[in-house]
Amino acid sequence: MGGVNKPIGFMEIPDETVPQSPPVPAQPPQPQAGDPVILEPMAAYRTKSRLARGQSRLFMRQTAMLVGLSVLLLLVVIRFGIPLLIKLAVVLGDIRTGNRKDPKASEEILTLVPPVLQPLPEATNSANLAVEGFAEAGQTVAVFLNTNPLPDVTAGNDGEFGADLALRKGDNSVWAIVRSGDKESEKSEEMLVTFDDEAPTLTIDAPQEGSTVAEDSVEVRGLLNEEVYLTVNGRQVNQQSDNSFVTTLTLQEGENTITVFAKDTAGNAVTQEMKVTYEP
Repeated sequence: MGGVNKPIGFMEIPDETVPQSPPVPAQPPQPQAGDPVILEPMAAYRTKSRLARGQSRLFMRQTAMLVGLSVLLLLVVIRFGIPLLIKLAVVLGDIRTGNRKDPKASEEILTLVPPVLQPLPEATNSANLAVEGFAEAGQTVAVFLNTNPLPDVTAGNDGEFGADLALRKGDNSVWAIVRSGDKESEKSEEMLVTFDDEAPTLTIDAPQEGSTVAEDSVEVRGLLNEEVYLTVNGRQVNQQSDNSFVTTLTLQEGENTITVFAKDTAGNAVTQEMKVTYEP
């Protein structure tokens, strides 16, 4: 009597007005005491760091190798490529203008480069001077001294050549060319050499030879006829614009020797000495 019988197979539809509880999400298992500590993320980080450093070193080595190869290639192009491009340009120019020349003649003209002279002194006190230089092996070289050609010389297997010069007083100009048949190269760099075998003129105005002074220092003054390397008692002294000079020396009690030395660019030298007595 107390309950209502429901027919078999009957499904009870829940009342929509009754709120439904949301599903509870599953919680991850919490670590328990005694569980092993997992270090997999840190190990992966360390492995990645070592891999990155290795890749960085490999990249630096590859970059250095690439730079070295680039420099080597540039040197090869400068050494061999430019002369070939010049010859090719000449041949193409002859073909384009219809001026077909003998290839050997064109090559001969291109190889007639000026010789190179070794540096010469600006001045010398010797009338005889040797000049040396470089050209292509076996080439004929003509050295000129003051527009006068010297006897031709031949460059050796190493390209070196030399000639002896007889300089005239004053300035001398020196240069050289290469000859091949009736063809000549351009002039080499022209050099100037001054031949001067006269010593500088030195005049000392103070102090006077054999003088006696009461001070422990003395002023040394003088004049030269040209710019020179000048020392007073071994200490270098600069000249004024008019080639005069002045310096002060400290004296010892008693007799003192003052030495003035002057040498020009040609190597000519002059020395003067004087005695000065210091009596306090």
